[in-house]
Amino acid sequence: MNPPTQSDILNLIAQTDRLNCSCEPIELEIDPNLTDAPSSLTLLGKIISDKPLNRNGIKNTLLKAWNPSGGLKIQEQDNRLLFSFNNEHEFQRVLDQRPWMTKNNVITIGKRIGDLVQIEMSKNGRIGEKGFMRLRVEVDVELPLAKGFALKRYGNEDAWIQFRYEHLSDFCYRCGHLGHVRKWCNHPRDPTEN
Repeated sequence: MNPPTQSDILNLIAQTDRLNCSCEPIELEIDPNLTDAPSSLTLLGKIISDKPLNRNGIKNTLLKAWNPSGGLKIQEQDNRLLFSFNNEHEFQRVLDQRPWMTKNNVITIGKRIGDLVQIEMSKNGRIGEKGFMRLRVEVDVELPLAKGFALKRYGNEDAWIQFRYEHLSDFCYRCGHLGHVRKWCNHPRDPTEN
């Protein structure tokens, strides 16, 4: 028997166009132990990189950072990782920690300000656990301090992340330079400034 031609297939599809179903939909029970379908306790992570990545390294880093007490199943799908949690508390805790910080991201942010000298880690080795990151950065004092940066969020508007500085002496809030205060600022005035 010869395989069906394109014309045969199109003819069969045209015949099924006249079929309809007027019955109520049937709801079937699904045993969650027998399916790999995502549940409501699932996060999907996309790896955005042109470089080849160590997937096991990524998994181990996330397991260490999240430290899930209720268990976590990780499945790979192309450049994505599917994280399935066993309980709502663990799922919500991890979700609330986003955007998730890795050491490479902290280094990228530090380089935006100047030369990164030190990253403050929590006692358990986590970054940004307190809701902020503290970096020690060497800056060029002839340039104004960076105010912050726009964080690219795929599928959402960019978010403005503001930098905060500690222990600054003689900082001008008008021009952003060190070495003088606003009262003694000689830099050209911004026309939008009051």
